[in-house]
Amino acid sequence: MDNFTDLTSMQPDGDQSEIELSHFAKLTGIFIKPGKTFEKISKSPPRTIDWFIPVIIQFALILSIQFYRTNNSQVNYQFKQKQIEIIQKSINQSVERGLITKAQADDQINKMRNRISVPQAASQIVPFYIVMLFFLFVFFFFMAGVYYLVIIKVLKGEGEYRHVLVATGLSAYITIFERILAITLTLILGKPIWNMSIASFLSSDLTTIRGFIFSYLDIFHIWGYIVLSIGLAKLFKSSSLAKYYFTVFGIWILGGLLSSFYGKVIPHFLSPRG
Repeated sequence: MDNFTDLTSMQPDGDQSEIELSHFAKLTGIFIKPGKTFEKISKSPPRTIDWFIPVIIQFALILSIQFYRTNNSQVNYQFKQKQIEIIQKSINQSVERGLITKAQADDQINKMRNRISVPQAASQIVPFYIVMLFFLFVFFFFMAGVYYLVIIKVLKGEGEYRHVLVATGLSAYITIFERILAITLTLILGKPIWNMSIASFLSSDLTTIRGFIFSYLDIFHIWGYIVLSIGLAKLFKSSSLAKYYFTVFGIWILGGLLSSFYGKVIPHFLSPRG
């Protein structure tokens, strides 16, 4: 009997013997059953592949959009016209506030039109994409750091910075799916569709309150942040989802407000959200 007891105690428990999910299983799981998927993920060490692959896919999609826009005259023209409208509106507002004269505004608008209309040389495109990839990773790590600090300091969660990277990376597959749909619609409609928000379909001015609100009426972004909230709650062993919903959506909205503010102060900073 003692020998039987010893043998039984040597067997691993259910959690330890459970087979770790593959990356593909995690990918499909966050679409179907995110709660159970992240619960299983929490029982294994964080994997670099779970956040690295989504970031690279995001970059590849951004690259494909830029390439298509550059090589499609109609879409490229519409994109540049939208840029000109946003910047011109901001410059005109500066004239109304007395910050610059009408002559200075006209000069800035002419220089801006000339700069935008000149096509980029091949020698400029490659360094631009390298810088874009660098800042994509910087932004990803920065946002993960913001989530981590709030979770550890405010929510008193139990986990690592790597857990935030995994939750953020895997939930990004929702927006990756959205980008694929947006690219497909761009090809079909022949006009730039940045995301599936109402603002994107109506070509709303994001500097206005109406455009700002419409930019947040995006079912895929909302879905993605719901999955992120669930992932963070599970990986940081929290029994309360509500506080993670509040944190994630609060940071999203606050980030949008700051983006809109800087977009008005620095016109070139504001671009279609997505």
